[in-house]
Amino acid sequence: MKRLATRLLPVVLIAGLLLAWTPRGRQPGQTAAGAVTRPFVESWNRVSAETASLLGWVLPGRQSATEEVRELTVALREAEAKLAEVDALRRENNELRLALALAPRSEWRAVAAEVIARDPATWNRGFRIGRGTDHGIVVGSVVMHGRFVLGRVAEAGKASARVDTIGNHSCKLSVALAGSGAVGVLWGGGKLH
Repeated sequence: MKRLATRLLPVVLIAGLLLAWTPRGRQPGQTAAGAVTRPFVESWNRVSAETASLLGWVLPGRQSATEEVRELTVALREAEAKLAEVDALRRENNELRLALALAPRSEWRAVAAEVIARDPATWNRGFRIGRGTDHGIVVGSVVMHGRFVLGRVAEAGKASARVDTIGNHSCKLSVALAGSGAVGVLWGGGKLH
C-alpha cells in the first residue's frame, strides 16, 4: 500500500498541476487540483526564495532586486540634489552678470571627436577627426584638448573634418596675452619636431 501511494503521488501532483494551469475557464476539477497542489507550490516558492537569498548572501556581487532598487533610488536622489545645486549656481551667475552689466554669455557647444587619420610625415600640421557638419562641426571652430588649443577646423564634410594645427602656416588664431591686455593674431609656420 505504501509503495502504491509513493508511485501514485507524483502522478496525482502532475495531473493536478496540468489541470490547474489549463487556459480554459475554471472548472471544478481545476479548483480541486489547485487545492491539492497549492501547498506544494507555495513550499517550492518559499524554498526557491530562501535559496536565492542565501546565494545572494554567499556569492559576492549578487544583490536582490529590492537592494538594487534602493541603491538606484539613493543615486537618483543624489543626482537630483546635484542638479538643483547646478541650477542654483546658474541662476546666481545670471544675476551677477546682470548686476555687473556684463554681455550675455554666448552658448558654446563642445563636440567630442577622435582623430581618425593623420599623415606621419606632417603629423604636426594637421589631422582628420571623426565628426563633421552632421555633428555640428563648423569651419573655423577651435579644436582643443583639455585647456590646450590644438588648431582650427579647416574643412568640414558630413562625417569628418580636417584640422590645421598651430604648426600649420594656414592656422590663424586671435589671442590675448593674460595680464597684459595685449591682443594679436597667432599663426603657424614654425617648424615643430
